[in-house]
Amino acid sequence: MRPPILSLMAFALLIAGCSPSEEPLSHVPSEVSVSGAALPFDRVIFPGGAEVVFDGRLVRYDHIQKPEASFERFTIFSKKGLMGLEGTSFAELAKLGYTRRIRKEEAGLFVVNYQKKGSVTISAAYYEHSTEFPADNIRSKAVYTWRVHD
Repeated sequence: MRPPILSLMAFALLIAGCSPSEEPLSHVPSEVSVSGAALPFDRVIFPGGAEVVFDGRLVRYDHIQKPEASFERFTIFSKKGLMGLEGTSFAELAKLGYTRRIRKEEAGLFVVNYQKKGSVTISAAYYEHSTEFPADNIRSKAVYTWRVHD
């Protein structure tokens, strides 16, 4: 009889420890640290300081090291459509004097370069995208890449 009683006591303690908390989930990070630098999950900070907040999430950051240069790449998923996301990005970059050069435009894909004299070129590819989980409401994916001057 002792094993069932011990099992019941362990189960009761487990349930007691799982009661809902009244405090907000402050342990959920709003940013991630990569090589000592904090990267926010809900925005991309471009060279020159332009900051684009998007209705979505940063899903990947890559620092690409090639013999001739280093690059930074940010991949985000957004609830905005691809043209809405591009419009938001370009509006912020235009405030810093960037212009847009369209490289490719077809159904479900929009690729541009944002250029500014004396600054790095930012390449951006916007895709129609959805996840396996419709509740995510993900409508687009953007990949921003630029050269890092060492």
